[in-house]
Amino acid sequence: MVENTAFLRTIAMKQSTLSLNALDSTESSIATPISLSKTAHAYWESMMISQNKNFFLEPNKVRISILTWNVAGNTPDAVTKEEFEKTFTQPAASADIVVIAIEEIEMSVKYLVTGSTNHRAVWTDIIKSSPEAGDNSYFELACMETVGTVYIAVLVRKDLAIPHKVGPTTNLKLGVAGLIANKAAVLIPITVGEAKIMVATAHLEAHAQNLDARIDQLHQIFETIGESYDYIFIAGDLNFRVVLPYETAVNFANNSRVDQLLQNDQLKQAQHKDPILSTLNEAEIRFNPTYKFDNNSDVYDTSQKKRVPSYTDRILYKNNPPKCALGVDQTINFETDAWKCFKEKGSCKFLTDCNFNLKIPAANYPCPIECVCYRSLKSKFSDHRPVLGNFKLIVPVKNQDKFDELQQIIRDKYEEIVELCKPCLNLEPSIVSYNGEKEKKVKLINTSYVWANWSVKEVNGKFNLSPTSGILTADQSIDLTISFNDDFSVTDSSFTLSVLGGNNLIINFNREAISLEPSTPETQRYQSISLASLKSLRSPASILGEEYSYEEEEDSHEKLYIAPVIIPPSLQDPLPNDQNSDL
Repeated sequence: MVENTAFLRTIAMKQSTLSLNALDSTESSIATPISLSKTAHAYWESMMISQNKNFFLEPNKVRISILTWNVAGNTPDAVTKEEFEKTFTQPAASADIVVIAIEEIEMSVKYLVTGSTNHRAVWTDIIKSSPEAGDNSYFELACMETVGTVYIAVLVRKDLAIPHKVGPTTNLKLGVAGLIANKAAVLIPITVGEAKIMVATAHLEAHAQNLDARIDQLHQIFETIGESYDYIFIAGDLNFRVVLPYETAVNFANNSRVDQLLQNDQLKQAQHKDPILSTLNEAEIRFNPTYKFDNNSDVYDTSQKKRVPSYTDRILYKNNPPKCALGVDQTINFETDAWKCFKEKGSCKFLTDCNFNLKIPAANYPCPIECVCYRSLKSKFSDHRPVLGNFKLIVPVKNQDKFDELQQIIRDKYEEIVELCKPCLNLEPSIVSYNGEKEKKVKLINTSYVWANWSVKEVNGKFNLSPTSGILTADQSIDLTISFNDDFSVTDSSFTLSVLGGNNLIINFNREAISLEPSTPETQRYQSISLASLKSLRSPASILGEEYSYEEEEDSHEKLYIAPVIIPPSLQDPLPNDQNSDL
């Protein structure tokens, strides 16, 4: 048991620092921590921005071209330059971003161990010498990195109006438990608008028998990438092989039996079994195996090793599950506006429009990646053929005016929440009248959305109240009993209801007005009566009617109630002569 308790403590959630009060609390409770905690406020604000991205994000298309090429350690020449130029000028899709991934740029022992080389400058110069990528071209070099046998360069169109950022890179040595760089990967994050894109190039373990090692290396790459990216591309010499006899594979390749070759492709087979690889997409392959050719030839390997023709050079991609709505609806939605589904209470008026909707637009972003072109190029520069992919992505771009509007709405909502989290009490009737009774009941009502801790303070006058304190939950009410002493006087009598965290109520007393009933010849004795005369009556009466006119006596400045009145039979004794003069 002790061991179990210790274990549970290690995995238990960190206890909240917010003090949430129970029903017997001596303080007013909260409907939400948003107004009390900076942490809760910041989290709520970030969630409201995330939940309403459809309001301020607009969909835009971005085109990405990716070239992967294992150059077998060869020094670049004019042919290499021509192949790179094809990357920029593909008729199928004029790119906004170009990624060039090269494997085996150098194969010296020192280079493979240290992972650093001077050859990257040579390859960079070749790329920049392209008419499309030079100083006066449409593209500029945004990032370049080398580790082990892998080189990657990212170029961005100069007139790309969407805000973008490339880098910083992450380098992985994948050979011999990560100690040497004979096999490696480079990860480059690219942000376009609000889209987070990860492009990785890799050179994985060779030979058919090392399938498990290649899968483990891909797992390591994905573990490093994480789950925060919308779109992920992995390009390179992934070294997956076709598992067929050499003669059979060559025959299928020479006769363009791509379907037969892919049925025996290690990557395709692994994707049916491995949960991580199964999430990766690849455009339809319509080209022959890209490895291995004789030098400067289109003939598959005729050396003694007789490498089986294989699709070692691949471009894989995936988009993570949709997380927000994009380009669907520009309405906004606030979960906290669920309060507005309830009837507005007395003084708890909402300051903003209701933006609560159970029918939230379905998330559709990130959107599926569209592959426009996927093919191999016919270069004989290496024993591998280059593979080129052109892709279209939907990226969200922030409309700054809309975003500013949403932020102002969020500020207004927050002010509203602060007000709605204040306890508020009302008294019914709102004016406590007195007509000589010994006891009177009035109703105290919590008209707010939070518990209210109240107490009676500053009692002025000859009366008692019961109860004098308590807690009312939202919508709850309680009867207050007011007991009047014999010498109670309306004048200067009052009491204060103190509401913790809210506004106090000051309650004054008024003498009850005289009830007016329909007059008859038998009962209609007076058309008007002064306040001084009413005070002389042995019991009170009240005026009835919707409208009253008031006059003032010059001497006493007392108001006259001008209306027919009914005098109870017990009071229909003749009034003193000095009072009749007032009638």
